Amino acid sequence: MKLPCCLYRSLWLLLIITDYHEERVILMGRCGLHRQALSICVALLQNGEMAEQYCREHYDPQVKDACDVCT
Repeated sequence: MKLPCCLYRSLWLLLIITDYHEERVILMGRCGLHRQALSICVALLQNGEMAEQYCREHYDPQVKDACDVCT
């Protein structure tokens, strides 16, 4: 079941005051907030491998609205 993005944004707001960074990355990705998601991977978690995995999962050069920050 796919939840509406507004619900993900609400959940994200609840998580913003916590240390659930990986969960925030997932929610941001589903809402299309790729820059913010990658920022958490790189700046907060200092996890380049996680950022690369995120790009592999979200970037498709053949999709017009794909994550463009992974190029």
